[in-house]
Amino acid sequence: MFFETITKLLDLPKVIVVHAPDFKDGHLHLCIELSEDADLPICSGCGAAHTSIHSRGQIRVEDLPSHGRRVFLYLEKRKCRCPDGGIHTEYLPWLHGRFSTWI
Repeated sequence: MFFETITKLLDLPKVIVVHAPDFKDGHLHLCIELSEDADLPICSGCGAAHTSIHSRGQIRVEDLPSHGRRVFLYLEKRKCRCPDGGIHTEYLPWLHGRFSTWI
């Protein structure tokens, strides 16, 4: 119930909050995953949706602060094998404007 409420408050498309680790630093840390109805990954290279997933990587995204606390989202980003050649990370439009780092 708690994570469903946070998922609704974040209002991010096709993701769900699954865990909220407490690192004792005063910030809000949320682990999120793609929901079961998530779309195919959109290639950041060619812009097409691909079924071929090469690998996955973990990233940390700093979101807007909430109630005076910094908010960090931890998620898995898929890497797809592009038919044009190469491997590209998926494009998630809702990440635009947020600060992210690979962890």
